[in-house]
Amino acid sequence: MALPPTGGSDRRPAASPLPLQELSTTERLVGSDAGALPPGARPDGPVFVVETESDDGMHEVVGIRHPDDVRPSEENRTELRSAVRALLDLIGHETGPARTEVLLHAGGPQVLSCSLDSGGAAPRSLPGGE
Repeated sequence: MALPPTGGSDRRPAASPLPLQELSTTERLVGSDAGALPPGARPDGPVFVVETESDDGMHEVVGIRHPDDVRPSEENRTELRSAVRALLDLIGHETGPARTEVLLHAGGPQVLSCSLDSGGAAPRSLPGGE
């Protein structure tokens, strides 16, 4: 969608607010500082491992696991998928597998760690990852 110029011919069009709205949604899905755990604190809620495979920026969830074989509800699976896909979009992960640990607590999903494999390159981890 092209935006009309804001003035003279050498001025750029006004920026669309859409990217800020998307970032706000992503921050909400991935977690915020309000629900962040203090260092050394134990999570209050189940932690799930969400495995994805990305191809050309499309993220397919290929597995959701819990160490005790706890099965998340459909609502929780939707929250887990949304949080992980939002994170992968936010960091620009385009291709390869990812393994993300997500805490489900009363405030919603919170990403604890994420390990990436960039299609043949050595796996890389985000801060706080393995």
